[in-house]
Amino acid sequence: EDGFLWYIRYLRSDGKPPLVVATTRPETIFGDVAVAVHPDDPRYRELHGKLVRLPITNRAIPVIPDPFVDAGFGSGCVKITPAHDFHDFEVWERLHEKYKLPLFRILDETGHLQDPAIDRQPNGSSLVWLPPGMDWNAPELGSGKLIPQEFLGLDRMQIRQTVIERLTAEQLIEKIEPHQLAIPRGDRSGA
Repeated sequence: EDGFLWYIRYLRSDGKPPLVVATTRPETIFGDVAVAVHPDDPRYRELHGKLVRLPITNRAIPVIPDPFVDAGFGSGCVKITPAHDFHDFEVWERLHEKYKLPLFRILDETGHLQDPAIDRQPNGSSLVWLPPGMDWNAPELGSGKLIPQEFLGLDRMQIRQTVIERLTAEQLIEKIEPHQLAIPRGDRSGA
């Protein structure tokens, strides 16, 4: 399926040039908990464990080394959004304790954006996992606000468009490339 690869600048907390992260799913940016790089990639070795700022929200997230990353694909930096991608969840499972990575779902069952810090389910079912000692008002979680108000309630395609517009306005998109997406389909249903 035809798609795009967006190269997004994540500003570094140390003020050095931004880290460019390639993604096919900019609409899940608010669920990012880390940026992963291959541990043997010399371009990013000095960044292991350092913080970058999540675009739009300015929330600090760590750069983590993991062999899952294909250093030759895109920029060699992958955003980790564990509640919305199986591969990202596997990275999170390996590294969440070491790097104190939270886990939260930002899209509800209908594909609309919700703020897990506000919209926790009243029946207590887990939308999130927070590391020991971290609470919803932690600075790492945006002091109780993970998602800007103007994005809440949008469906996933509206989110994508609005995020791209905002990133463009803030000059945080380095480039966009056409990309062939590998979308799994069922053998019988095609779904």
